[in-house]
Amino acid sequence: MYERKLTYDGTLAYSRCFIVLKNQYGVIVHFTNFHKYVVTHGDMVYRPLASGSCEKLLYVCSMLNYVLIDNYETTGASHVFQITRNMLERFFCDYALETLTDGTHRSCYSIEYCVSTVTSFFRRLCRDYDGYMSVSIVQLYTENVVYGARGKKIKKLTPDFQVCGISENKRIFRDVPTKAFALLLNLAFKYAPEIAFAICVQAFAGLRPGEAMNLRQEHSPLGAGLVVTTMFSPV
Repeated sequence: MYERKLTYDGTLAYSRCFIVLKNQYGVIVHFTNFHKYVVTHGDMVYRPLASGSCEKLLYVCSMLNYVLIDNYETTGASHVFQITRNMLERFFCDYALETLTDGTHRSCYSIEYCVSTVTSFFRRLCRDYDGYMSVSIVQLYTENVVYGARGKKIKKLTPDFQVCGISENKRIFRDVPTKAFALLLNLAFKYAPEIAFAICVQAFAGLRPGEAMNLRQEHSPLGAGLVVTTMFSPV
């Protein structure tokens, strides 16, 4: 993965990621065009400038390293055109069962997101290189009929893979003793004042972490986070 940080008009920061080939010394020798085959906003024409495909490209890059490099002696594949369905299925299974550094395993969402991203990548490759690929869209997807919001039948393509994972019950520790919280809050005001207010609104206003990170002051460059307008109706 190669990431490039960019700005627009000096105010909007965004990044663009690419999958590159490196030699044995870690020097980039070639930029691939694989980023063109990773969909960020489905089939929508419009895409926000700040949005990127780095997260999805990371899944594709992991798959390519797994099949073409780490397990080359087993797969025998040296080109993306030679990757088969069985190779993808083996990657998905090992990805789901891999033990992370903290001793836990990947969540159901992460596994499904990985499968969806990689199969979508190969679907778009098959569209442009039909006849060269060792895998076809029929091998990747199964067609299902679902009902839309208004009861209309819609044909939907679903990745045709069954991946076994290890489910774990992850509990979020919420009950902090008052004495410990007071100590943490004082330390935050002293050593990390930029997060002290976020701690306060979570503890006293009931905001969730994602909500606390979206709070803005009135003079924020992004605009005020909340505007209150008082209106009086005529009697």
